[in-house]
Amino acid sequence: MWEDKSNVNGGRWLLSQNKQVRRECLEERWLDTMLFLIGDDHHGQQGHGGGGGGTVSRAVNGAVVSVRTKLDKIGVWVGSGSSGSNRGFGGDQVARDIGARFKRYLRLQEQIVFETHQVS
Repeated sequence: MWEDKSNVNGGRWLLSQNKQVRRECLEERWLDTMLFLIGDDHHGQQGHGGGGGGTVSRAVNGAVVSVRTKLDKIGVWVGSGSSGSNRGFGGDQVARDIGARFKRYLRLQEQIVFETHQVS
Protein backbone atom coordinates (compact mmCIF):
# COMPACT_ATOMS: atom_id res chain seq x y z
CA MET A 1 0.00 0.00 0.00
CA TRP A 2 2.94 2.37 0.50
CA GLU A 3 3.50 2.38 -3.26
CA ASP A 4 0.32 4.45 -3.61
CA LYS A 5 1.23 8.12 -3.96
CA SER A 6 -1.07 9.07 -1.06
CA ASN A 7 1.05 6.87 1.23
CA VAL A 8 4.57 7.54 0.00
CA ASN A 9 5.41 9.96 2.82
CA GLY A 10 3.21 8.17 5.33
CA GLY A 11 3.41 5.29 7.70
CA ARG A 12 1.32 3.15 9.98
CA TRP A 13 0.39 2.94 13.60
CA LEU A 14 1.08 -0.62 14.63
CA LEU A 15 -0.33 -2.67 17.48
CA SER A 16 1.47 -5.99 17.92
CA GLN A 17 0.18 -8.70 20.21
CA ASN A 18 1.33 -12.15 21.18
CA LYS A 19 -0.68 -15.04 19.72
CA GLN A 20 -1.71 -16.11 23.24
CA VAL A 21 -4.12 -13.15 23.42
CA ARG A 22 -5.60 -13.88 19.99
CA ARG A 23 -8.69 -15.64 21.31
CA GLU A 24 -9.21 -13.03 23.99
CA CYS A 25 -9.12 -9.88 21.94
CA LEU A 26 -7.97 -9.97 18.29
CA GLU A 27 -11.47 -10.05 16.77
CA GLU A 28 -12.75 -7.40 19.17
CA ARG A 29 -9.77 -5.13 18.51
CA TRP A 30 -10.12 -5.53 14.75
CA LEU A 31 -13.85 -4.73 14.97
CA ASP A 32 -13.08 -1.69 17.14
CA THR A 33 -10.47 -0.58 14.58
CA MET A 34 -13.06 -0.78 11.81
CA LEU A 35 -15.60 1.13 13.92
CA PHE A 36 -12.91 3.72 14.68
CA LEU A 37 -12.46 4.26 10.93
CA ILE A 38 -16.08 3.89 9.79
CA GLY A 39 -17.37 6.09 12.59
CA ASP A 40 -14.77 8.67 11.65
CA ASP A 41 -13.59 8.68 15.26
CA HIS A 42 -10.08 9.42 14.07
CA HIS A 43 -11.60 12.78 13.12
CA GLY A 44 -12.27 13.41 16.81
CA GLN A 45 -15.96 14.31 16.76
CA GLN A 46 -17.79 11.10 17.67
CA GLY A 47 -17.56 8.11 20.00
CA HIS A 48 -14.62 7.99 22.34
CA GLY A 49 -12.38 9.80 19.82
CA GLY A 50 -12.77 13.19 21.50
CA GLY A 51 -11.01 16.40 20.65
CA GLY A 52 -10.56 18.46 17.49
CA GLY A 53 -10.12 16.94 14.08
CA GLY A 54 -9.89 19.05 10.97
CA THR A 55 -7.60 17.42 8.41
CA VAL A 56 -7.05 14.25 10.44
CA SER A 57 -9.84 12.37 8.67
CA ARG A 58 -8.20 12.87 5.27
CA ALA A 59 -4.88 11.49 6.54
CA VAL A 60 -6.14 7.96 7.37
CA ASN A 61 -5.91 5.70 4.32
CA GLY A 62 -6.90 2.31 5.68
CA ALA A 63 -6.17 -0.51 8.08
CA VAL A 64 -4.81 -4.04 8.00
CA VAL A 65 -4.83 -7.06 10.29
CA SER A 66 -2.09 -9.64 9.98
CA VAL A 67 -2.32 -12.99 11.77
CA ARG A 68 1.08 -14.62 12.03
CA THR A 69 2.45 -17.71 13.73
CA LYS A 70 3.92 -15.89 16.74
CA LEU A 71 2.59 -12.34 16.55
CA ASP A 72 -0.60 -10.66 15.36
CA LYS A 73 -0.58 -7.08 14.09
CA ILE A 74 -3.19 -4.43 13.51
CA GLY A 75 -2.08 -1.40 11.52
CA VAL A 76 -3.73 1.93 10.73
CA TRP A 77 -2.30 3.46 7.54
CA VAL A 78 -1.63 7.18 7.65
CA GLY A 79 -0.77 9.32 4.63
CA SER A 80 1.00 11.85 6.82
CA GLY A 81 4.27 10.47 8.16
CA SER A 82 6.61 11.18 11.00
CA SER A 83 9.00 12.78 8.53
CA GLY A 84 6.57 15.68 8.27
CA SER A 85 7.16 15.76 4.51
CA ASN A 86 3.45 15.45 3.76
CA ARG A 87 2.72 19.05 4.69
CA GLY A 88 -0.80 18.91 3.24
CA PHE A 89 -1.96 17.04 6.33
CA GLY A 90 0.21 18.83 8.86
CA GLY A 91 2.92 16.20 9.09
CA ASP A 92 3.96 14.87 12.48
CA GLN A 93 1.19 16.33 14.59
CA VAL A 94 -1.63 14.74 12.60
CA ALA A 95 0.05 11.32 12.72
CA ARG A 96 0.51 11.67 16.50
CA ASP A 97 -3.12 12.73 16.94
CA ILE A 98 -4.37 9.71 15.01
CA GLY A 99 -2.21 7.37 17.08
CA ALA A 100 -3.41 8.89 20.35
CA ARG A 101 -7.05 8.64 19.29
CA PHE A 102 -6.60 5.06 18.05
CA LYS A 103 -5.01 4.00 21.34
CA ARG A 104 -7.69 5.77 23.38
CA TYR A 105 -10.55 4.38 21.27
CA LEU A 106 -9.32 0.79 21.68
CA ARG A 107 -8.59 1.42 25.40
CA LEU A 108 -5.11 -0.01 24.94
CA GLN A 109 -2.61 -0.44 27.73
CA GLU A 110 -0.04 -1.76 25.25
CA GLN A 111 2.32 0.52 23.41
CA ILE A 112 1.67 1.25 19.75
CA VAL A 113 4.46 2.36 17.46
CA PHE A 114 4.59 4.47 14.32
CA GLU A 115 6.61 3.14 11.40
CA THR A 116 7.25 5.22 8.33
CA HIS A 117 6.80 3.43 5.03
CA GLN A 118 10.48 3.94 4.32
CA VAL A 119 11.20 1.70 7.36
CA SER A 120 8.29 -0.79 7.09
